[in-house]
Amino acid sequence: VLCDCPYAYGFPFEKSYTINNTTNILFRNESSVREFIKPTLTFVPSTEMSKLIITNHNDGDRVFKIENLPSSGIRVVVDNANGIIQETNYGYNLYDGFNLNFFRLVHGDNNIEVIGDGVLTISGRFLHNVAG
Repeated sequence: VLCDCPYAYGFPFEKSYTINNTTNILFRNESSVREFIKPTLTFVPSTEMSKLIITNHNDGDRVFKIENLPSSGIRVVVDNANGIIQETNYGYNLYDGFNLNFFRLVHGDNNIEVIGDGVLTISGRFLHNVAG
């Protein structure tokens, strides 16, 4: 067997949350690998929302923040693993309002506080050790 990494990728996961003002989420990183998981975030804000702030209290209160979002009809996609943030409907440049702290999940429980209004989707794959 020839492998290109020290672990196996699990099946894709996708979890969506309706965010209203401040919402607390308990997200479990089910990987057996004790590394950060850097999932893809998709955020569709309500028409009046101009920011998305995510604080992971289990990652030293690390803050992911995008401010000054354009008003309506946008879809924000953040590829945290590759450091890419984009608005996919109109192509707005979102880097000016971004604090450059890409989002990541620690092994196990992640107590996440989200400030914003809209729908937040977290997607990716968990990592699993292959050999013991």
